Amino acid sequence: MSRRGCFALTIAAELFEWHAAFCAEESSRIYLHKDWQIQSSCEVKTSAAEISAAGFDAKGWHRSDVPATVVGALVADKT
Repeated sequence: MSRRGCFALTIAAELFEWHAAFCAEESSRIYLHKDWQIQSSCEVKTSAAEISAAGFDAKGWHRSDVPATVVGALVADKT
């Protein structure tokens, strides 16, 4: 194999590895614009620490996406 062919093969292999790493990184992203829930502070009787904990049950809360206003979220939730 010529030196030029070997160089081209090396570049192609490097691009393939870069693309595979990029795609793996892309799939591990967490998007924050969907699946939010809101509730009036008058209705919530738990602490902020409990609400922030993983696995908090927000049953009965209003679904929302961001960006949104409170009124917009309530209208979208058909409240």
